[in-house]
Amino acid sequence: MTAFLDRQGHNTARWVTALASVSAFSVALWVVGASTTLHAQTPPLLVSGALPFGTVGLPFDASITIGGTPAPTSVIASGLPPGITMTHNGLGSVRFAGTPAAARTFSISLNASSTAGSTTLAVSLTVMRPEAASAIAAGGTHSCAVVNGGVQCWGNAGRGQLGNGALSPPILVPVQASAAGSGVTAVAGGGFIVESGEKLGSWQVLTLHAGQRLIIRPGTWGAWTYLAFAGDLQSNHWLGSQSTHGSSGLGGGKLSTGGEV
Repeated sequence: MTAFLDRQGHNTARWVTALASVSAFSVALWVVGASTTLHAQTPPLLVSGALPFGTVGLPFDASITIGGTPAPTSVIASGLPPGITMTHNGLGSVRFAGTPAAARTFSISLNASSTAGSTTLAVSLTVMRPEAASAIAAGGTHSCAVVNGGVQCWGNAGRGQLGNGALSPPILVPVQASAAGSGVTAVAGGGFIVESGEKLGSWQVLTLHAGQRLIIRPGTWGAWTYLAFAGDLQSNHWLGSQSTHGSSGLGGGKLSTGGEV
């Protein structure tokens, strides 16, 4: 321990505990006026380093955080995907943005420097090729596509049309409404309102119990939709099918106002 004396030689009773045998640490004493503060410095380190997947030809924008005390003042990147640039705000936030032009997993090296030292950090960014859609549908101000057994949607999201649970301004980059491999084979556009005790947006998955009501109303555009049930429905069959064509009424499993299933 070290005692500090004032100009008259009196003990000021300010004590500093020395740090010893601590790896990756340096200690700096900053004197401000008559007091002394102990600051521990740590070299740059990755706080969050997981980047989402990118897709060739689609805009990409994501950030990671580099920690350390003090914050890194310089970050230099190498191994970036073609079409992607890196910027650093001087406070530890590193942003990757652009439109990827090549598909593969890129190993990116970040050389981060501060007064506590320099560190080379590694992050990876996987860029995928665009996938072909097996079905596509358009609503009034949004569109959806079936890709690899899942559903991706983009466009207006103010009424929950995109199926990602968000009510937001338009989203121009496709979002996942249903995960790939979910077994989806068809998708419908249009806007509609689902009610089951409360008014809900599109793309609802609900559990209905005996006596509960499900109401589907036309929205601001379109007047039709798909309603899918999980499990074994107890309804009439027609030509071996429970399906019903809504316009003509042909089929065995027709659901109409007041009907039961």
